[in-house]
Amino acid sequence: MKFISAKDVYKPIGPYSSGVSAGNMAFVSGLGGLESDGKVASMDVEQQTRRALENCKKVLEADGFTLKDVAKVCVYLLDISNYEKMNAVYAEFMGDHRPARICMAVNELPANEVVKFDMTAVKE
Repeated sequence: MKFISAKDVYKPIGPYSSGVSAGNMAFVSGLGGLESDGKVASMDVEQQTRRALENCKKVLEADGFTLKDVAKVCVYLLDISNYEKMNAVYAEFMGDHRPARICMAVNELPANEVVKFDMTAVKE
């Protein structure tokens, strides 16, 4: 097992790793729209979605994975009415790649986040 960290991605705000790889799989922890300094630049769901997906992408790439290797995504939204806005940005990042996914509204997210993603990637 290997613990993954990525340059320009904020350090975990708890006792966990940004990602872990084991064999041909990588697991990206719930990453939100925080800047590299751990602060949120905007409360806008589209900007945070973009930043969160960039953070996920960087963690994956730090161990040789890409978004095309992602098999499962969990999305946590502070406000489900932002579903369409989040989806539009998500579609930009994922293109024609369609991993299994769940999206749920949550009561709170840490550090003023409005969206968070966790991912599981598999290399064939």
